Amino acid sequence: MEAAKPLDTTAAEGYERCIVPAFMMPLVKGVIETAAPRPGERVLDIACGTGLVARLVAPRLAPGGTISNLDFDPAMLAMAQRLVACPPDVNMTWHCASALSMPLPPARSPPAMRCRGCRRNNAPRLCAKWTRHSVNMRWIR
Repeated sequence: MEAAKPLDTTAAEGYERCIVPAFMMPLVKGVIETAAPRPGERVLDIACGTGLVARLVAPRLAPGGTISNLDFDPAMLAMAQRLVACPPDVNMTWHCASALSMPLPPARSPPAMRCRGCRRNNAPRLCAKWTRHSVNMRWIR
């Protein structure tokens, strides 16, 4: 049996080093201020990338909040898990999957907070899926 190859996180590292500070940080901070997450709430970050939303939202959800992070790129998730320090009283989960096949059961799916990562051709299907999964959805563009 062949040994597993180490995960190549070069692109994720470049994204974190160049794209996050220049473009994503201001956008995500604005989205979080608009959404105003509170302690005990649940948040779903779709296309979470290197976990910027999780880093900024997790402290606001304490105590008792939950943040579920979803991305299809295992390298981005690996980088995110290294960068995010989750408060002990916040439940944080990581899911490697497409948003179209979201691995969360409808009853447990939190409000969706999405800052980026949605392509126009998938937006109607994604919106319909998220609406079925969450009664209290926040769609922020």
